Amino acid sequence: MNQLFNISGKRGIITGATGVISQTICHYLASEGVHLILIGRDDSKLANLKAELMRYPVEISTYCCDVTKEAQVKTTFETIAQQVGAVDFLINAAGGNMPQGIVEGNFFDASMPGFAEVMQLNLMGSVYPCKYFGLCASAERTKKTSCIINFSSVSAYRPLTKVAAYAAAKAAVHNFTQWLAVNLQKDNPGMYRVNTVVPGFLLTHQNRRLLTHEDGSLTERGQKVMAHIPFGRFAQPDELTGAIHFLLSDAASYVNGAAIVIDGGLLAYAGI
Repeated sequence: MNQLFNISGKRGIITGATGVISQTICHYLASEGVHLILIGRDDSKLANLKAELMRYPVEISTYCCDVTKEAQVKTTFETIAQQVGAVDFLINAAGGNMPQGIVEGNFFDASMPGFAEVMQLNLMGSVYPCKYFGLCASAERTKKTSCIINFSSVSAYRPLTKVAAYAAAKAAVHNFTQWLAVNLQKDNPGMYRVNTVVPGFLLTHQNRRLLTHEDGSLTERGQKVMAHIPFGRFAQPDELTGAIHFLLSDAASYVNGAAIVIDGGLLAYAGI
């Protein structure tokens, strides 16, 4: 049974590695003996994260890359293929909402550049890494199963006010993940597993100001959210690690095109 869930020795790429959720995932995976390839847009943040992860007896490498730029992604994954070799998994954790993508009033007054930027980050920021993962995926290089995990959101299932671009982008990520889970079986049946993790509400840099005041109390929007979470609290980043571990392990050997929802029961609650 222990071997079924053993992920020690695996090697994987994590995009958006320096985010709140991503850093927690990185620490957890490193503690489980997973070798990590960290991708982010800020060299100094990547260096700091690498320094923190050096406490674990695993290999850590970093690559500065903006995943919204296809040329950068292609070059980065070509370099990883040359310098690292076969990689067992890809976790697309880059994403999030942006102030310029929030629609406060009527949609007719919304910023289209802001809308497009949020779509580019969350959708194409996952599509580009998936496309170029094939350059270094163990399924291609050593004929070992490779895993891709994308991040969707509960807003993909139930569009939330103010975050039209983010909700639309995450719905697209969910749909793309299912499509890719089928497409990658054409040439190598069973060699790729592509799944989605669907977090509920966590306090991140992007949504903290929408959900809480500076003193930590809930805003009006935060109160509305909390009223629809049966658990009565926001999720903690480390509560996502179990699902990630499962999807990377042999315990999930027949799991493909699935979405694991981690939302404290939000999507199950009708509000009455």
